[in-house]
Amino acid sequence: MPGSEYTPIDEMSGLPLLIVPQEESLPYLKGEVPSQLPNGTVLADWNHAYHPSKEVAPIFRFARIQHVLRGVHDEYHATYYGPPPLRTKVDEFRSVVLAAAG
Repeated sequence: MPGSEYTPIDEMSGLPLLIVPQEESLPYLKGEVPSQLPNGTVLADWNHAYHPSKEVAPIFRFARIQHVLRGVHDEYHATYYGPPPLRTKVDEFRSVVLAAAG
């Protein structure tokens, strides 16, 4: 169930803020340990800063992602619905360019 608050955004760039990086997710990202248990339980995966997926164009959805532990991912989505909608084409352009620039 999606959260009810908007994802916080950086005031200067307008980009949705990322989750604090987690060193614990690195072994999963590097493939040193499986990111999924045999029973299908996901332990770590990608969080999309632009969400929910049904409302966000793929160019935004995949422009700003980060690898996180699944428990943190689930807590994040239980709290945040997604970033506030972009209002203009200029806002959309700025967001894509800044996200692509990292």
